Amino acid sequence: NSTLNKEEYCHKKLKDTFAIIEWIVDENQSFLFCESEHLRKNTNFKHFNHEKIVETMNLIKDKVIKKISDELPDFFSLEFDGWDNNYGSHLLAIFAVYPKLTDGVKNIQRALLTINTLSLDEGQNSNNILTTVIDVLSTYGKTLDNIVCFTGDNCNVNKGISNLTVKGIYRNNNNDNNHKIPLVGCKAHLLNLYVIKEFLVNHMEPIKKVRAFMIKCRNSTWRRAIKHYTDRDPQIDNAT
Repeated sequence: NSTLNKEEYCHKKLKDTFAIIEWIVDENQSFLFCESEHLRKNTNFKHFNHEKIVETMNLIKDKVIKKISDELPDFFSLEFDGWDNNYGSHLLAIFAVYPKLTDGVKNIQRALLTINTLSLDEGQNSNNILTTVIDVLSTYGKTLDNIVCFTGDNCNVNKGISNLTVKGIYRNNNNDNNHKIPLVGCKAHLLNLYVIKEFLVNHMEPIKKVRAFMIKCRNSTWRRAIKHYTDRDPQIDNAT
C-alpha cells in the first residue's frame, strides 16, 4: 500500500501475522485455514499462505525453546502423561517442573517441553517413551542426569521407565549401576484403587466383560465401522 511508509508497513505486517497465528492456535485450526476462500474474501489476510505460517511458527518455536533452555535449572523434575486420540495415535505430553524466583517469591514453574505423537504400540512401551524423553531433553541441552524425579501415573509403563534409567545405554556410559530416577506416583490413582477395592470388588466380572468388548471394538475394522455409523469411539477404562 503506497499510503504506508516502510515502518508502518512492517508494523502492520507483524500485527497481521500475530493475529492470524493467534486465530489459528486459539481456534485449533489447520495451517491451511489461512488459505480459506471465505477468510480471504472477508478479511485483510489475503497475502498469507500455509508455507509462510509454518515458517513463522518454526521461528517462534526456536525462540520458545531458547527461552525455556535459558531458564531451566541444572536439576528439575519431569512430569508426563499420555492419552489415545481418536485417530489411532498416542499423544505424550512432557513438562519440566522447577522452582522459579519472581519478585523475591519462589513459585513452581511448569514448562511444556513437547507434545509428541506415537503409535499406540509405542505409547505403551517403556523403552520407546524413555527414548523420546531423552531426545526431547537433548533439544534443551539436558540429559537424564539433570532429572531428579519423574511424575506420572502409577502404571507399569511408567514404572518401567524409572527402572530403565539405571542402564548405561540411556546415560551415554557403559555403567548399568547409575542411580535410578524415582517415579512419584499419582495420588488420584491410589484413591481409585481404594474405591475399586472397597466398593467395586463384587462387580468386577461385568466390568471385565465390558473392558474386553471395548478392546475388541478398538481394532481397526470394528473402529472404522463404528465411526462410519456413529460419532462414538470405543474407550477402555483407565486404571490410573
